[in-house]
Amino acid sequence: GLYKRLIIPDTHGCFIETEAWEAVMQDCQLMDIREVIHLGDAIDCGGFLSQNHTWGFVAEMDYSFDEDISATNQMFDQLQTVAPHADFHYLEGNHEHRIEKWCVTVSRGNKKDAERLKRMNTAPNVLSLDKRGIKYYEQSEFYDGCQVPATIRLENCYFQHGTVTSKHAASGMLDLFTDNVVFGHTHRQDLCVQRNVRSIVGAWNPGCLCRLQPLWGNTRPFKWSHGYAIQIVDEESGDFLHLNIPIIGGKSMFSAALNDSKKLQAAINAK
Repeated sequence: GLYKRLIIPDTHGCFIETEAWEAVMQDCQLMDIREVIHLGDAIDCGGFLSQNHTWGFVAEMDYSFDEDISATNQMFDQLQTVAPHADFHYLEGNHEHRIEKWCVTVSRGNKKDAERLKRMNTAPNVLSLDKRGIKYYEQSEFYDGCQVPATIRLENCYFQHGTVTSKHAASGMLDLFTDNVVFGHTHRQDLCVQRNVRSIVGAWNPGCLCRLQPLWGNTRPFKWSHGYAIQIVDEESGDFLHLNIPIIGGKSMFSAALNDSKKLQAAINAK
C-alpha cells in the first residue's frame, strides 16, 4: 500500500550540475518510482528570453535556446528511463513563463499571433510533453480546485513552483497554504513543520540541481544547495513521509542507505 514519489527541483537546462544530477539518477535506479514531479524551471530560458536583467558577462552567453532545450530534453529522457512506469507532473516555473512573456511582447498585443508563437515555442511543444505523457501545469491556469494557479494537489500534499523568496521561505509558504506544500524556486533546501488544530503540517523545499554560483550574482556568495526529495505515500490514506535528500560535493548518501536496507531484507529473507 506504499509507493514512492520523486520530486525534482530547479534544473535550469544547460546550467544543470552534472555531478549532482548523476547522484540523483544513481539513487533512482534503486527505487521503484510511481510518480515524478518537476517543480519548474526545467528550462533556463536565458539570453533573449531573459528580459528582466541585462547580461553582464560574455561567459553567460555560452548557450543558445536550442542547446537549453536539448539539455532539458536529455534530462527528461534520463528521468523517464529510471522511472519508466511513473506518472509525470511538470509545474511551469518563472523561467518557463519567460517564453509566454516573449510571445506576448513580440506579437505587439495581437492575441492570435501570441497564441501561435506560444504553440510553437513553449515547453509543451519544445519538450514534446504530450508525446512523453507528461502533464504540464501553466501559471495562467487553475487545477485540482486550488484557489491559486499552477498549483496541484496529490493525495494530502500541494505542489507549487514557489512564490516566497525570503530567508525563511518554507515558513512563509506554510503560512500561505496552512497545509502540506512542496515548492522550489529559492534553490535553498528548507523545511518548516507546525502543528495546527487538525494535524501536523509542513512545507519543504528540496533545493536545486543547477549550478550553485551564477555569474549574474557577481561576487556575492549564494546560499543555494543541491538536493531532491522523496515522498513515501500511503495510497489508502494519502499520508506520506517526506525526505529532503541533500547532495553534497556531487554525492548522495541515500543510495548507500537503500543498499543497506536491501542487504538487510535479503538477510531476513534468507533466514
